[in-house]
Amino acid sequence: MESEQTRMVRDGGDPSKLPRDNSLQGRKYKPESRASFTVESYWVDASLMHEWRDSAFPPELEPEFTRVKNGARQLRLLVHPESHAFYKDVIAKAERAPDFIATATASGRTVLASPAGNPGLRFFVKLSLNKKLGGSLRTIKTSEVARSIGLSRVLAELNLPGFDYLPEVLGLSPKGIEGGGMIVRALPEKIVRGELLYIPLFALYGDGKGTLEPHLVRMIRESGDAPAEFIRTRILRPFAALWAELALRGITMEPHGQNMMIAIDRDGRLVSRFLFRDLGGFNVDFEHAAKHLSRLPILPTFTSVEGDYFVSKHKSYLQESLNLYFVGAFVYDLDKRIAKWERQGLIPAAPRAYDHLQNAFRLEVERVLTVRAGRPVRLADDYENIGDEIVKIRRDLKPAGACGRAAAG
Repeated sequence: MESEQTRMVRDGGDPSKLPRDNSLQGRKYKPESRASFTVESYWVDASLMHEWRDSAFPPELEPEFTRVKNGARQLRLLVHPESHAFYKDVIAKAERAPDFIATATASGRTVLASPAGNPGLRFFVKLSLNKKLGGSLRTIKTSEVARSIGLSRVLAELNLPGFDYLPEVLGLSPKGIEGGGMIVRALPEKIVRGELLYIPLFALYGDGKGTLEPHLVRMIRESGDAPAEFIRTRILRPFAALWAELALRGITMEPHGQNMMIAIDRDGRLVSRFLFRDLGGFNVDFEHAAKHLSRLPILPTFTSVEGDYFVSKHKSYLQESLNLYFVGAFVYDLDKRIAKWERQGLIPAAPRAYDHLQNAFRLEVERVLTVRAGRPVRLADDYENIGDEIVKIRRDLKPAGACGRAAAG
């Protein structure tokens, strides 16, 4: 959390500004404040709520979120301090429950929370925030709640070594209002044990408005490698391989600097292992992915599989995954940072094009896909043709298994 809260930057934007500086969110609730605050909770009759779960829901959280009172099952809704008025009609029919203590992650609306009387029980929860961040209202639609739990179920059946994510294990949304959802994320045991520290990609180059040495500057210096080579071999190449493997299995994501995390060992060295969060940003071609899953789980829906999961837009998601989110934000920003650090004398200077890392990543993706396709694969600078290329390669690959079609539930 320390790196996440103190090293915030705006991907692809002005390095001198924090991304929440122009938001309407109160300072106490911004991640860079590093403040703890109270989150109210309320017991709501289950009949008044949409509820979806993943099988990874930790049993120790069960009594925190469900109870039976007077023969009626109830669910516990957490309400962000800045959304109290938004939930006024729901709260009016609910019973106040004990508070949680929380601190904000980089997204502002997702918090690390624990019961006020049990600080050792921790989990992440994405809350509906009735405020604008980055120009968008950050309440959570019911369809996103359903999609997030469904995609967590799908990823649990993937069994791909080296692919890690934060499971989204419980989704609640009051009936009758749009945008009032909340999503609980479990903490994997290896994170709790502290075997590896995961930080958002932006925290690699964030400098706390000039008060901190960027992690990446230190890592490059200690490695002895040329800056571009360090980034290419430790970040770009392994992610290109992972992205391609997922894409060929029918899965893609939004790998920007906030949702995608990278591991650091206890000695502060970079480990080429990634962890993904915010599963609502994943997109799956279920018909193809079913061939690579141990089974295809039932998908929670609010409207329909197409309406909630955007199945027909899969090829455009493949392009946006790289062009908009990874290259257009993170890698673009890295190219700028490397040039800045060279000018400041923080890292060795080397002649290169202004978009060297962006081109280097495209070549890495081409290399991986060429091997898998058994023929040369060339990608447009904006990855416009990557959806078609992925579909062509999929057709020629032998499936790992077969599971049937997606079922809604």
